[in-house]
Amino acid sequence: MNKTLTGYLVIFLIIIMTIFMYISCGSFKSQLVDNKVSLTEVNSMRIVEQIEGGLFYGKELDNYYGIEDTIDNWAGNDPDVVNVRLISSDKKTVYYQMAEEKDYENIHTYDGIFMKISQGNKSGYINIVISLESIVKQVNEIRKMFAVIIGVLLLLSL
Repeated sequence: MNKTLTGYLVIFLIIIMTIFMYISCGSFKSQLVDNKVSLTEVNSMRIVEQIEGGLFYGKELDNYYGIEDTIDNWAGNDPDVVNVRLISSDKKTVYYQMAEEKDYENIHTYDGIFMKISQGNKSGYINIVISLESIVKQVNEIRKMFAVIIGVLLLLSL
């Protein structure tokens, strides 16, 4: 009778700990994604301000000399930026830059940021797509750590 009750308690403990692991990892992942997107939005405000400054001084969005270098320098500082698209107010793509340093064909987790650029009567949008693959790797490492802890606790309970 005691062995059966102990077995049921161990199984119940494993189920509860597994549920706790998935809830904790899901919460951790959503917080990391929110932080990464917020950080990229804050960093992208600098590029938006630079573009708006150029528009203020008379440059046109679809004929903006030096925009390639400006966006390349900015995107080069953030390794998770997958691509940047500059769109004019008439929904025409003015500039498109895709990261080539990494192999993004195997990455399926993306998040996009769409920001408005406006200065007087000139306007446009910048669409920034970031990869969340590094966050997925962190969460998978934490899941493995939780699984090891659950296994150790199972062995100790036996």
